[in-house]
Amino acid sequence: MAQRRLPDEFADVAAYHLPSNRQVAVEGGRPRTPNHVVLKVLWYVPTTGCRWRDAPPVWAAPARPHGVG
Repeated sequence: MAQRRLPDEFADVAAYHLPSNRQVAVEGGRPRTPNHVVLKVLWYVPTTGCRWRDAPPVWAAPARPHGVG
């Protein structure tokens, strides 16, 4: 069975490949989702076998990404 918790080692390696957690521009705009939240949900969905829309709402919106399907 796959490990359901995001390993710290994986998060450290993945953080190198992700953009930095910048603040919202002065002009405004939607705040970025912190990288650790993105990594947690990307790890959770395939290790639990749940659908994207069944991920805990604290991590992701129930809408499908990019309106696909």
